Amino acid sequence: MRSAHVAPDTLLAHPDNLVIHPPEQEEQMLTLLRTVGWAAPILVSVQTGRIIDGHMRVSLARRVGIPQVPVDYVDLNEEEERKALLYLKRTTDLARIDPVNLEVILNSIETDQEEIATMARAFANAIEGLKYTPKPREIIEWVEITIGPLSFVVSWADYVQWRALLREAHFSRKPTINHEILRRLGLL
Repeated sequence: MRSAHVAPDTLLAHPDNLVIHPPEQEEQMLTLLRTVGWAAPILVSVQTGRIIDGHMRVSLARRVGIPQVPVDYVDLNEEEERKALLYLKRTTDLARIDPVNLEVILNSIETDQEEIATMARAFANAIEGLKYTPKPREIIEWVEITIGPLSFVVSWADYVQWRALLREAHFSRKPTINHEILRRLGLL
């Protein structure tokens, strides 16, 4: 298997794709991409260039103008592609949520983003007996940023705005953001 970052417009939707995504799921995926970044690569057949897993993420990347998406290429012939489509859908349908782990995860998340809080409440309400107490994010007034040999202090509001703009521009996490900060400071 090889991995690459490619333009989403170069990827082909599989004509036998089994999954239809409702608008609510698309919005939740956009929230994930904006807040976390790419948590999983797109799975693509190297033989045909067709998407095996990740149709919705590619569609959203095209819609919001994300220039590159992470891709894992697998060597499948057309029959194996169809089997993989079935297998990936079926195994997802068979999965269950572990309520103990869900409770731990939900109660460990601190957020001030209403979309994340709403999703957490929906998970908690779906499982009888689950105890969930939303935790607002700790209020921080100043943050120290260290990039290589440089350290500086900025207001939390400035940091959050800067970080959000960088994430939106790069749909990435800390290493890319740090690189962009250094570039904007003229240190690269």
